[in-house]
Amino acid sequence: MPFPRFAFAAALWIGVVPALAHGPFDGFWAFDPEICGNERGTTDLVPIMIDFPHIEGYESQCTFDAMERIGEGDAWRVELTCSGEGESSTRKAMFALDRDVEGNIRRLIEIDLDDGLVMVFERCD
Repeated sequence: MPFPRFAFAAALWIGVVPALAHGPFDGFWAFDPEICGNERGTTDLVPIMIDFPHIEGYESQCTFDAMERIGEGDAWRVELTCSGEGESSTRKAMFALDRDVEGNIRRLIEIDLDDGLVMVFERCD
């Protein structure tokens, strides 16, 4: 894979992504909570930023092209167009939110629907 596999990927939804002011995944996310405080330009280990419909990583970006909620839960099929390091691709994935007992979002779970890769990101507060 030519650019990092933080896939923020995507769903088989026929239609257009709804015009939302904020998405359910908005915020900063890291695979390791210890990198949540790292700033861009000081290291390549920085959290990803999701500001619907955009995702920004260290040297790559994605845009949500489609998003379909699965049932009434906290899971969505998503489709993204990603670019980075001179390459671009379309990604398909499932995104799910993990909540604590009080209902606060703790983790973003991504399952790449092309290769089955599972990524778990902790919310950076």
